Amino acid sequence: MSLANKSDVNDIVLNLVRRFPQGALHSDVLDWFDREGAGIPLGIACSGGVDSMALLFLLYGHFRNHRAQFIVLHYNHGLRGKESDEDEAFVRDWAARLGLQFHSERNNKQLQDPSEADLRALRHTFFHEKIKRFGGHVLLFGHHREDVAETMLMRLARGSGTAGLAAPRPVHCFNDGYVHLRPLLNLSKEDIKSACLEYNIPWREDSSNQGLAYTRNIVRHRILPQFNKLPPGDALKNIGRSRQLLEEDDSALQSWLHELIAWPTKPAEPLNLAPLQGKPIALYRRALYEWLHVNDLDKYLSARCCDDVLAKIIAGDSAQISAGSNRFVCFDGQYLSARAKEGKTTPAWKEVTLHPGLTEVDLPGSGRVRIETVEVTEVLWSNIKAGLVDPREEAFIIVNEADFPLLLRPWSPGDKYQPLGAPGKRKLQDLFTDKKIPPAHRALLPVFVSSSGQILWVPGFPPVEEKKLFRDSGTALRLTYQTF
Repeated sequence: MSLANKSDVNDIVLNLVRRFPQGALHSDVLDWFDREGAGIPLGIACSGGVDSMALLFLLYGHFRNHRAQFIVLHYNHGLRGKESDEDEAFVRDWAARLGLQFHSERNNKQLQDPSEADLRALRHTFFHEKIKRFGGHVLLFGHHREDVAETMLMRLARGSGTAGLAAPRPVHCFNDGYVHLRPLLNLSKEDIKSACLEYNIPWREDSSNQGLAYTRNIVRHRILPQFNKLPPGDALKNIGRSRQLLEEDDSALQSWLHELIAWPTKPAEPLNLAPLQGKPIALYRRALYEWLHVNDLDKYLSARCCDDVLAKIIAGDSAQISAGSNRFVCFDGQYLSARAKEGKTTPAWKEVTLHPGLTEVDLPGSGRVRIETVEVTEVLWSNIKAGLVDPREEAFIIVNEADFPLLLRPWSPGDKYQPLGAPGKRKLQDLFTDKKIPPAHRALLPVFVSSSGQILWVPGFPPVEEKKLFRDSGTALRLTYQTF
């Protein structure tokens, strides 16, 4: 629609605010503004369509104290030539009329039959990068009730769970810190469009929305009109309620999961699923999906593959499944981990030589190692006999000059030694398996070796039997290992 002969900006805003008072906006978004909306940049995603223009005017009218924070953002896909450029100019002009900042970007890449997901990713990347440059992390979108129904029907067709079916959410907080707000979710497309027509509010029509090239358009034009007629009537409003209930269930499961599990603080760290034993399968599935997503592995596994891994996890069986060209997803009965296909994970440190006296070494990506000679006192001996020495962190052994220099190295297949109190030698690989130590952790553990190649200690296990301490030993070599 043309800008000529349109109502004064103040009249447009006033009329729309009267038609949709603040209470018509989603309460979760209003609560968010009260709690966190002060003083931060707020990006408004505006295509120029009727939904985003209504959003722009309603935000301008209802949040007067936030006007200086608003930044109007427009992404020009360039798919409709002159029409796309006119959309951009239209939004720029209206941002100027409202006295708001405006920023846009045009896609100059040649896209071959882009999907809806491809186009959405381009837009959102621009929105996120632009608002980040202003020191912000919050974006507002004009999604409405029909968008909820379209999304739910499409995701039902794909077999999504509660998290997927609860979209789009009024307040969506992402793991990377961005927040998406959708104030119009309670409003219907019909209500928004009729108000804009009544008050002569301008917008742009995207001709591509009328075709059936995209799945969303098929749902919008062919399915939703019939769906909304289903008894008891007003199915679109009721599906909005279902979305809300699904979000509540999803949030409850998410909170429960994170109360039970100590989530890894860094990507690629194994996830201990032992705390979920005896709990509902929904928690196992959620833990698996979230860990895959955090480690950027979910895009390599189909729903069937995830179901296969989940079945093995529930049964307590070991599992290994390919995830792309470089990694395996592994489960050893307790830990979920990722392993490089080229072989075992290579630690970020090389072999280290340790000499007599006090020596302390940091192993990148692993931990801090320290060796020192100590006196075998009554207190120390009593602590050792009472089992108060944690083999994950320290060990005491008897060595002589011939054992030096000691060597720190990663474990190798075939490594074996006789742990203190064991009847004979055992392979490290078997000891790791018995203790359910995941492959990624095994690769980071240092192996303490004498100059003759004898394994003296591996953190997590007793020291070697041959070098055991006695009450009258006098002095001992203390080996310690602390993870970062």
